[in-house]
Formats: sequence, C-alpha cells, structure tokens
Amino acid sequence: MLYLDEIDYIIGIDQTGAKINELSAKPLPTIIFEKKDTKWLVHKNQYKLNKMNKNEIFKLLKLDDNKKIVLSIDCVLGLPSFVLESIGVDHFLEVLKKSNFSNKYGTLAAMEYFDNLYELEVNQKYPLRDVEKALNANSVFRQIPFQKNIQAGTFRIWKEISQDIENFGIWCYPKCLKEQIVIFESYPSYAWKFLNNTTRTATNFTKIIQDFNHIENIDYINQINNTDYKDAYFNALFMYYHLEKNLIKIPNSKQMKEGYILGEQFL
Repeated sequence: MLYLDEIDYIIGIDQTGAKINELSAKPLPTIIFEKKDTKWLVHKNQYKLNKMNKNEIFKLLKLDDNKKIVLSIDCVLGLPSFVLESIGVDHFLEVLKKSNFSNKYGTLAAMEYFDNLYELEVNQKYPLRDVEKALNANSVFRQIPFQKNIQAGTFRIWKEISQDIENFGIWCYPKCLKEQIVIFESYPSYAWKFLNNTTRTATNFTKIIQDFNHIENIDYINQINNTDYKDAYFNALFMYYHLEKNLIKIPNSKQMKEGYILGEQFL
C-alpha cells in the first residue's frame, strides 16, 4: 500500500493551538527525516512550520519538485461513527470539506467550533473512537484541563488543512495515496512507549539509537531538550518504523470511516 522506498521525506509534527494573536498561530514544532540516495538521515535541526499547507512545507524543505512526503502528526484525524452519522457524513474528510472555520485561532475559537459540530447531551460521556479508548486517549471534544486537551491544536490543523485540502491525502480516507503529501495521525505517548519502552519524561534513548543505528544522526534525539520537538521526533520515527516494516496495509471498514492511529494494530 505505502512503502519506504516510495518516500523521500518523513516529517514529524507536534500540534500546538497556541496563538500569536487572534488571527495567527504559533509555528508547529517539526523534525525532518530525509532519504539521501538509499540511506535515511535525521536533519540536525529543530524546524518551525508556520502553517499546515503545501507551500509552507515546500518552503521548509526548500523544494520545488515532486517529492513524496509523509507527515506524522499529533492531531486527531477522525471522529466516532455516531458523531459522523449525526453530522450527516460518511467519513472525516467530508467534515473538513463541509466545515466553515472561524478565521480566529486559540482555545475559544476551538471550543466554539466543536460545540457547534456536535452537541453533547447532559451527562453524556465525551465521544471517543474505539482506538482512542484502547490508547486511553482524550476526546477532541474535551475542553479541560487545558494542559491535556488537544482541541485547540486539532482545530488549528483541521482549519489549515481544509484551506489546502486538494494538496493533502489523509490516511486512510478516499484517494489519500494519490496525493503528494500524505498525513498520518500519531499519538506521541504511544510512540515513546512502543519504540523506547518509556514515558515522555525519559532521558535515556539507548534503545532507539541501537534499534535504528542504520539511520544517520539517529542520536540527534540526545540534543533535543524541548518536549514538543521530542514528540515530533518520535512521530517521525514511528512513521519510519511502519514504512520500514511494511505495516501500512489496506484499511478495514472502521478505519476508512473513523481514521487510523499509527500502531493501533498492536493494541
């Protein structure tokens, strides 16, 4: 379905909904893996992606040609089936195409969007996809506590993708592999646990450095002090692992409706 030798760049991104002002968001922490000839390397740089669109990605990579790019991002890219049915769509991609997003950024704009998208009934539990339950992940509809919610960052990504939707494929929705840039949903806490057998507070990365010693600069993780960039690094590495092991297979019907999170087949 999708193989490592088809890919030129793997980009790990950590979401943020923090805003500079009402009309602009802070840059997205970004780590880049690149294929050079037949070998892969980690860029020894902590990049800032200003906006989730093709032009900004190409500017970051200094590209003007047709390279195949995979993004692995900490962002919700699906909704539970019953939420989709209440909205009147078949899958998540239709939500992006139908939504009228505010031109504002930040927590309040995100709260307003998700409140309008799906109205929770009194005492109703926050909607979760099956894979989110298995990962013990938070619902995108959950607004507090602010330091744990992913609503503002997800709102930001959805809005920016929707403005450039013709240039992105989102796994595993219709025609996603035909696009030059394919986006995968990653859950950093799970990537850390799966790849390094640790939580996100770990400082010892001997395991991944040994397991992936064929990747040049794999030990760059030891030079990253910021947790957001460490998450971006693990998102990229988890994507690399899936491609290297040929784990991106034909999705099942539930995944084609609700989406897919990297590594869910191991739960």
